[in-house]
Amino acid sequence: MSAIVKFFLKNPEKKKMGEIVVISRENMLLLGNFLPTTEFQPCEELFREFECAVNDQLFKEVERLEEAIQGLNFYLTDSPLDENIFEIEDLQIMKDGVSFRLRSS
Repeated sequence: MSAIVKFFLKNPEKKKMGEIVVISRENMLLLGNFLPTTEFQPCEELFREFECAVNDQLFKEVERLEEAIQGLNFYLTDSPLDENIFEIEDLQIMKDGVSFRLRSS
């Protein structure tokens, strides 16, 4: 991926949770930086717990937390007006960045 791409992370109520700046791609996995808004604060603990579970290799807990994160139904747009909507999966927001996959149709 040669160009930097910016997305807006939103919840089903169309609240902007933050901005994602994609800086690289590994196969279908997009990697970048996450700039949260105050709307993201209620979700921070869930992602922190997920990161700790991954680091501690607590596989059942990771699975439970992955399902909870997927249940948030976050999606991406490339403009503030939701002109283009991109469904995502495998969203991971950790202290050193963000990764996700665009869901194929």
